Amino acid sequence: MNGAGINILVIINPNAGRHGATGLAARLCGHLRQAGAVVNEVFTTGKGDAREIAFSRASSHELVVACGGDGTLSEVISGLMRLRFPPDVGFLPIGSTCDIARTFKLPSNPVKAAEVILGGSSYPVDIGRIHGSRPQ
Repeated sequence: MNGAGINILVIINPNAGRHGATGLAARLCGHLRQAGAVVNEVFTTGKGDAREIAFSRASSHELVVACGGDGTLSEVISGLMRLRFPPDVGFLPIGSTCDIARTFKLPSNPVKAAEVILGGSSYPVDIGRIHGSRPQ
């Protein structure tokens, strides 16, 4: 696992999941740093924060990692989609459901997640937006 010099923005939702989100994110960041990455951690404080953090800070990073659940990941991607050249995205699934992580078979163990983030391959994923309501 080689992260030598790669600049990573880690956006952490401390309220994700049932408990321990901050500790799991800290373990991930520690392993990324141990591999040589330059890690900048930012914690969200409320709804919409991850979107704004991603939009305002991601352009100076080669990789953005969302630490939280599906909602956190969705916000991060929404913020990045506003950029002309968005960086790659990694995900540490620490939410209560994490359907995206199950779909893509992403590890929730911080050590394994760090290995995938730094050594895995990236690939494009289609993005869509659905807005609707229940029929009356």
